[in-house]
Formats: sequence, structure tokens, C-alpha cells
Amino acid sequence: MTCIKEYGTVFCASNGIEALKIAEEHPPSVLLTDIRMPRMDGVALATQIRQKYPECSLIFMTAYSDETYLKCAIQLKVYRYIEKPLELASLHEVVAQAVAEQEALLASKQSRQEKERYAIKTIKNELAVKLTKLPYDNLGIANGIRLAMLPIPEPACFVTCILRLLDEESLGVLAQLDGLLSDVAARSGVRFLWGTYDTDTVLIHCYAQPEYLTPSGVRNLGELLLNQLKERTFFLAFGDVVTAMEQIPLSYQKAVCLMQSAFIRGYNQAVFPSPFPETEYVFDMADRSRFEKYLLEDRQEEAMALVGAITREVRQHTGTLSSHIKNFYYELLLVIYQMAKRRHVTFPISDNTRFLWEIVYEFATLDELADFTENKICELFEGMGPGYSQQTISILNYIHQNFSREDLSLKEISNAVFLNHSYMCTMFKRETHQTINQYITKYRVNHAIELLKNTDEPISSISFKVGYGNANYFCKIFKSIVGVTPSDYRERKQWV
Repeated sequence: MTCIKEYGTVFCASNGIEALKIAEEHPPSVLLTDIRMPRMDGVALATQIRQKYPECSLIFMTAYSDETYLKCAIQLKVYRYIEKPLELASLHEVVAQAVAEQEALLASKQSRQEKERYAIKTIKNELAVKLTKLPYDNLGIANGIRLAMLPIPEPACFVTCILRLLDEESLGVLAQLDGLLSDVAARSGVRFLWGTYDTDTVLIHCYAQPEYLTPSGVRNLGELLLNQLKERTFFLAFGDVVTAMEQIPLSYQKAVCLMQSAFIRGYNQAVFPSPFPETEYVFDMADRSRFEKYLLEDRQEEAMALVGAITREVRQHTGTLSSHIKNFYYELLLVIYQMAKRRHVTFPISDNTRFLWEIVYEFATLDELADFTENKICELFEGMGPGYSQQTISILNYIHQNFSREDLSLKEISNAVFLNHSYMCTMFKRETHQTINQYITKYRVNHAIELLKNTDEPISSISFKVGYGNANYFCKIFKSIVGVTPSDYRERKQWV
């Protein structure tokens, strides 16, 4: 084997038999062969090469202008027939031309294959979307199945699931989805047709023989998909199993309904149809009035407890629409912001409600929205400036001096201020209405806000400076408190 810059990898053989053995391991693009050789001549070699590798360019070399050889060359579609004695410059030119032709052929073939793959992907995507529509388009769907070459078994069952990707790398997941679903298919006996509505919402139609899509089979399918997607952030909802393709829109509609409950259930869970009806929580505006009363009377613990109780009740009613939940928590947040304005308290994002609904609307889960609301209650009472004991001031001073260290711990703080750990935590919460860890988190986030406002430092650098070694975790904490990601906050800072 020799590598020649102009030709690529070149293999040499002393006879036709040896050349065939090499070709079996290294399929040739160009064959340059003498006609008269021991053991197997060039014509016999070229005949076998042409049968096995029909696109190979054949070049004959010979000192004999035999009519029989010329006829063989024509039959074998030989690229060039070179008579001896050879001129090396001419030989080099012929081989270079053959190599160039092979490269052009390969590029054309790859381009054609890429176009075919794109066409099939487009057909599958359109078919996946069409299967969700009513009225059912029998002719169009049958034609799509034929063009996409889908192996639908008979009999077959079907179930539709919706995958909503929520992290910033959703395009990367889509690029890998065929491979992920192939792995799941190998383990479950289920095949898939998938398509996208947009860059983060995926329709996955699952189909298989009935024994593979029993209730337990569908749950196993969900577990396999969860395992494949475990490094991502997503919602996943399954519809009902149906026994005919015409019923797939019904399965899809059920998955859409269940996707609503993902807001309550949280990230990275598979939601399945239940034999029991999902109930909806009815919000009582009297709770808003009670919440406002607690804030007016400086009763932070009761206000926090009320929000916690409402959140727990909503979790038990998974049929509650996310829009209804967001509307109610928006009302609670309006009360907090109005109270903050009355008490001259400024929040990190703004002391007005200009962007409040936009912030509420962007929350993907109930837990995040509830945490944001509770954090705003704490910020409100913290901003009203309670009088702290000297011991609490010592704790605050130590936190302010060491918050940038990722390993800052409660044990270290208690040793530094010469207080019993349990007593320190109890006293701090009694005076500040928040735990020490909650205070550290908010102090770090407030410091990060100042860096975002006043510097152009990368978010990863800011994360490190405020005590978070993991930038992704920092972004999650920041959003839970401020309501937007650090990058979104930086973009909006001119409006705040």
C-alpha cells in the first residue's frame, strides 16, 4: 500500500489473483492493469472487478494491439486503453483523469443520496403532521406511507406522543432523534414516524403489532424514551392507544390535553392517559384578598404558607389549565409589586409591573412559578429593613465577605460567628424570615445582576465570581429568582 497525493491510496499486486484478494478488502475506484499476466490475465481480472464493482474505472496497458483485446475492452467499458511502450507523463495524465472522474461521481452520488434523504424526511414530516388532522385524508396518507416506505404491520396498533424540548440544544436533539428512536425500537418492538411542528415540538407516532402496545408496553416505551432523553429538559405526553390509522387524530388530541398537565407535573416525566378523569382546581379570589391582608399586616409566614397551600392543592388537580394557574399567580405577584411600591422596595428586575406578565408567561412549570412568587415575598420583607441583632449582622457580614466561594457552608459560618449551628439557623430565620441558604442564594444573584448590568463579562465568568462552579446550575437558580435567564436579563437591562 502506498499513499500518493494526487491519487490517494494505491495498492500493487503482482498478478490478477493477488489483485482480487486486495480488492475484496479495499474496493477499488480505479484499476490499472496489464493484459498479459501470470495466473490470471488482465481481461479476466477486469471482468470480475466489473461484476463486483461496476463503477470502477478500468485502464488497460498492453504491448499488443490485438483485436480480441480491443473488443473485450469495449465490452467491459474500459476507461482507457494504453499501448506500450508507456510514456510516464501520459500515464499520469490518464490516471489523474480517471481519479478526477471517480471523485466527481462520488460527489454526485453523495449529493443524490442527500437529496433523497431530505426528500424522505420531508415526506415523513408532512405525513406525521397530516396524521393529526381531521377529516382524515385517506388518499394523501396512503400515498405518504408508500413514498416514506413505512412497514406498517397487519394488524397494528398506534399511539401518538408529543415531545416538547425545553433546553437550548433542541436542534441537536432533533439531529440525533432517528438514532435515539432506533435504539428504542430495538428494545421495544415498536416503530416510529416522527415530525416537527417547530424547533421544539415533536410529534412521534408509534406503531406496532398489538402485543407490543398494551398499557404496560406503552409505559415501558415511555421509560425507554425517558432514558434516552435523560440529559435533556423536556415534557413528554402519550395519547390513547388506537387500533386504526384513522383514529390517530384522537390519540393526538389526548396527548395535547395531557401535555397541559406537564406544567403541573414538572420536567422530564412521561404522562400517560388515566382511567380516572383529571380534575381542575377552581381558584378562589378570596385567597387573593387574604394574601393581600397578610402582606399589609406584615405577616410573612402566613403569606408564604398560603402560597404553599395553594400550590399543593393545584398539584392534586392535574386537569387545571396552565393559563388559569398563571393568571392567579400573576394576581398574587401584582399584590406583591403594589406593596413593594408602597413600601419603597425595589426588586432586582423592576419596581413596576411592566414586564411581569411576560415573566409569568415564560415559566414552564408550576414549581418554578411558585418558587418565584415565594422569593418575591421574601424580597419584599427583606427590603422593608427589619432591625437585626448583632449576631445576625455578624452572620450577614461573613456571608458578604465569602459569598463568592462555592464551598461556603453553614458549619463554617457557625464556627466563624461562634454560634451553635441549630441556634444560628433558628435565630436567623426568625429575624430575617428566610433561611441562611436562601439569603446566600439571593445575595449571589443580586451581585450577579450588578455584574450583568455593569460589565460585559461572560456568564460563565460571572457564575464563578458569585460562587457557582457550574454555569448551567447558576442559570437555573438565577431564573428561579429573577424570572428570566442571565442572558435574557442582560438583553433587557436597558428597559429596566
